[in-house]
Amino acid sequence: MKSRLFRKYVLIFGTLVGCALLVSGLIDIVFSYQGSKQALMLLQEEKAQTAALRISQYLIDLEREMATSSELPEGVTALKQRMAEVQLLHRHAALKEISLLDDRGQEVLRVMRRGVDVTSKGRDFSTAKWFGQVQSGRPFHSSVYLRDGTLYMTVAMAVGPPEAGITVAEIDLEFLLDGITRIKVGNSGFAYVVDAQGYLIAHPDMGLVLQHPNMAHQPQVQAALHGTHLQTANVFHMNGKPVLTAFGMIPYLNWFVFVEQPLSEAYQPLYAQAVRSTVLVLVGVVLSVLVCVALVRTIMKPIHALSDGARLIGRGVFDSPIVVETGDELEELAHEFNNMAEKLRESYASLEHKVNLRTNELLQSEQSLRQAQHIAGVGSYVFDVIHGVWSSSEVLNKLLGIDETFVCGPSKWVALIHPQERKPLSKHFINDILRKGQAFDKVFRIIRHSDQSERWVHGLGQVVCDSLGKVIEVHGTLQDITERKQMEDQVRQLAFYDSLTELPNRRLLTDRLRQCLMASDRNGYFGALMFLDMDNFKPLNDHHGHAVGDLLLMEVALRLLDCVRKTDTVARLGGDEFVVMLSELDMVRETSVSQALGVAEKIRDALSQPYRLVISQNSQDIVVHHCTASIGLTVFVRFDASIEDILKQADMAMYQAKDAGRNTIRLYE
Repeated sequence: MKSRLFRKYVLIFGTLVGCALLVSGLIDIVFSYQGSKQALMLLQEEKAQTAALRISQYLIDLEREMATSSELPEGVTALKQRMAEVQLLHRHAALKEISLLDDRGQEVLRVMRRGVDVTSKGRDFSTAKWFGQVQSGRPFHSSVYLRDGTLYMTVAMAVGPPEAGITVAEIDLEFLLDGITRIKVGNSGFAYVVDAQGYLIAHPDMGLVLQHPNMAHQPQVQAALHGTHLQTANVFHMNGKPVLTAFGMIPYLNWFVFVEQPLSEAYQPLYAQAVRSTVLVLVGVVLSVLVCVALVRTIMKPIHALSDGARLIGRGVFDSPIVVETGDELEELAHEFNNMAEKLRESYASLEHKVNLRTNELLQSEQSLRQAQHIAGVGSYVFDVIHGVWSSSEVLNKLLGIDETFVCGPSKWVALIHPQERKPLSKHFINDILRKGQAFDKVFRIIRHSDQSERWVHGLGQVVCDSLGKVIEVHGTLQDITERKQMEDQVRQLAFYDSLTELPNRRLLTDRLRQCLMASDRNGYFGALMFLDMDNFKPLNDHHGHAVGDLLLMEVALRLLDCVRKTDTVARLGGDEFVVMLSELDMVRETSVSQALGVAEKIRDALSQPYRLVISQNSQDIVVHHCTASIGLTVFVRFDASIEDILKQADMAMYQAKDAGRNTIRLYE
């Protein structure tokens, strides 16, 4: 617990402080990065604008120098004066060639930086497109063109009065843009210039300039030509490498100066700053975690003392006070724990005394219950349905004939049930008790394990369910009722059977006759009833005694049973009178009468056979007696006649047989 609580607090405090520092540091790094990036972009733009202004100013100064004219002396024409001024301009390094045209466009003077001045009439510029524009007072700036491996542009302007003509100068851009190509941006950055059509006119790579490529397809050049703002400063140069770019416009010429620096080099200081900031943030996080660990250790000391004291109280050790000296709520809590331990010690002593008393009472109750079970012959058991474990009392073990070596498994318990009742009881136990949770109340037979004797038991059981209603245990009892069952069978035997022949008596005959009538009412089959009276029976009793007469009656009972079906009934009403009931003969009366007469004849013949009666264990003491029977027969169906009427009809027919000379059969009509 100590380790878990310590780790928990360290994790919580360390995470909160560390995350706060980390988030704060990351936000600072992001904003610093964005600010530095924006400043870098502004610096690039400033460089481009400065270079553009430098070119623009250089060109303005050059044109201003071209447009400079002196006061016209007397006697000198304006054209002559201008020719003298033009000749002085050839000293300028950026001017490759200067021509002076008269007001008709005829070249009157050509001054070259490296060559002889030409003063005769030369080329005619009157048909040039720009001639009229310049005559109207507006200067002309041509597009950049390449000649002899050098880029030039032409500037034409009217200086002084119209008679002074038009000055046409061819400017060598190498001198004009030389300062741009020498601009260095970082270690590998550079500047270049494109004209109003997007053609490259200045670049540190002179070979690229001589190719005079059109760079209008580049995003940065497109943005400059269309006068739109570049969405991002991170673009790709024509060599395919990402660069940080900015541009400035030369308004006078509509040229554009681009300053570009490889992106990796431009952002290198930003990356280094971000790494330094990240390292500082991580160092701060580590230091904060260490501080949190030290703080948590200090906080945990009194908590550990409280935990140890509570653990001792839980173990029953009440004489070890908790010592916490923090001067706060934790110290008050320790004091309350100490008070609680003292009260628990007192309560524990009192409780222990009460437990001893209750334990003794429980032992006495258990002993009384065990004695009561022994006296009543009731054994108890508990079946754990979840684990399939049985536990039984000593009385039940004795009843079942098992000992401690008996393996108390479900299959072993089932094997103790009588084979004829094993299957229905197992089905009832599974379907009604385990699945439906019904109570158990059955009388059945068991086979004792020790001597394999058959015993009758009365079983009672109740189920215990969990919160979901699922059966988890079965509690029950078994009581040996073998003696009671035997007494019940004896009572039943005396109540419904003849004690001599063990045939049904009049009461059971009446019940079976009622059942036969009910079945006949359902299916329409006829039944038959025979009354039999033994002829020549009284002389046997008078001469040999009632014991021999009883032997004859038992033999008659056996012969009657052999003559009928198992579904038929043979009963003795008393003395030498017997009754035979035949059920479900036929649905036709005549057929039923014929079948009944056939059985009656079979009985009459069987009973007329000689009787060999052994009157003692000595096989020589045998009495041979001849005896016949007078039989009265009646058939019935449904409830056409009552039970009493049917018995009377058979009795009347029997007396008719006796009156007819005995050993005969008479049918009641």
